[in-house]
Amino acid sequence: MRVYGDLVFRKEVLEKYQGASGFDLADNGSVSCRGDWGLGNELLATAIGDFAEGVPFYEWPHWQQYAVQPPSYETVEVLKQEQKLPDAVKLWFRRSAG
Repeated sequence: MRVYGDLVFRKEVLEKYQGASGFDLADNGSVSCRGDWGLGNELLATAIGDFAEGVPFYEWPHWQQYAVQPPSYETVEVLKQEQKLPDAVKLWFRRSAG
């Protein structure tokens, strides 16, 4: 996730758009929209310019409700080291089946 120079939102911002066309849900639980943005576990980050061009002005107040401070550099580095949830689940199943 890029976080510097980006706008960051809680994932709940997308609940308004559930079921709308153009959204892609991957097997790992991540969400993306036409390649303009992506969503990991808890936060959605998008470049400021992409947001300004891609989100209609009348939608901005909705998004503003969910805006958060970007995570610190240290937090981003720690998150990069964490095991991804799908990998952890697969490992747990392998261990419990063996």
